[in-house]
Amino acid sequence: PNRTYIISKTFAKKLNSFYEFKIESFRSEIHVKKDVWQKFYTGYLKDSILDDSSKIYSFLLGAYVRYGLATDTIDEIKVANSLTKSTTCLKLLKHIGCDEVSIKYTQSIPTQVIVYFKPTKKLEEMIEDFKPLMKDLNDSRNSFYQKFLEDSSDNKR
Repeated sequence: PNRTYIISKTFAKKLNSFYEFKIESFRSEIHVKKDVWQKFYTGYLKDSILDDSSKIYSFLLGAYVRYGLATDTIDEIKVANSLTKSTTCLKLLKHIGCDEVSIKYTQSIPTQVIVYFKPTKKLEEMIEDFKPLMKDLNDSRNSFYQKFLEDSSDNKR
């Protein structure tokens, strides 16, 4: 799995201070008959972290650079396995005045949540400024996966 681990305790403590963690639980299909509930922590970004417009736009731009896509009719931010990131984006996009903001949840593995919106002029200009970075990131990611697949294919022979 593609996971990020923070080795620095100082940095981890700082990053974790931005979130309020709550214990959640669900009953897995595997354990329904046994009535076993799975417990896990969900991190909710503290509202006080995004206390001015520059931080709000930075958060949204970061989410868009990593997960965003522009179509002919509407933009989207598609996030896997993170309802809290998606709902935070939804709330902030509405807050800054984007049009046609909606959310769609897909029942798949991984779970995908897609936030649709028409950006404000300001957000649209910021996204446009970051398109070269988005292209570089996508090219790098695609190159990595292509090489991985080629190496995997070579190892099977």
